[in-house]
Amino acid sequence: MTSASSFLKSYGRLAERLLRPIGQRDGVAMQEILKAEKRLGMTFPAILRGFYRFAGKLKGINQAHNHLLLPKELYVGGGKGLVFYAENQEVDYWAIRLEDIKQNDPPVFQTPDPAGRDWSLDTDHLSEFLVAMFYWQAVNGGLRYKGYARIDGPTLRTIRQKWPLVKLTGYHLGDLQFFSRSGQVLCVSHNDLGVAARTKKDLAEITQNLSISLND
Repeated sequence: MTSASSFLKSYGRLAERLLRPIGQRDGVAMQEILKAEKRLGMTFPAILRGFYRFAGKLKGINQAHNHLLLPKELYVGGGKGLVFYAENQEVDYWAIRLEDIKQNDPPVFQTPDPAGRDWSLDTDHLSEFLVAMFYWQAVNGGLRYKGYARIDGPTLRTIRQKWPLVKLTGYHLGDLQFFSRSGQVLCVSHNDLGVAARTKKDLAEITQNLSISLND
């Protein structure tokens, strides 16, 4: 379990390393958060409340592919949990069970239907979910420069040699592996590679190191 303050510091370093420093404009006003809590009759977990206040409007990450619900959009699904994230085609949702809502860093559950019975554990801690989602969003439009390619075994070995593996947790990640260094994220699934970069130079460095061409 991670405290809200240590998580936000770590998340801020992550954003600065891959995207840009987080500024005041990236946070949701406390008044909006309190209004949502009053409407729903609950106090949000410290990690969720802090995240909204710190980076809830970091659109490039929070809305790039999947969608972080803003405080005014939050709702309780099926009387079971606080739904706060939606898959880009709304075929899956992520929520915090009401029985866990008082935890600072609660587990996150995934469901295809918030009003239904099919709720499964995705991630043990909200802080881990938000970090994993940062990387997923980064390669799906969160970083400005991106591309895709098919790769072979030698290329994968080069990736493992030159980019550190990022240890992430979450059922929604499946067999995805993420590798990263400053300004660069690589996502590997079998022979498929997705890359994202902060600048054209970062992207060119990836393609040159791997001797590959990218598709949009």
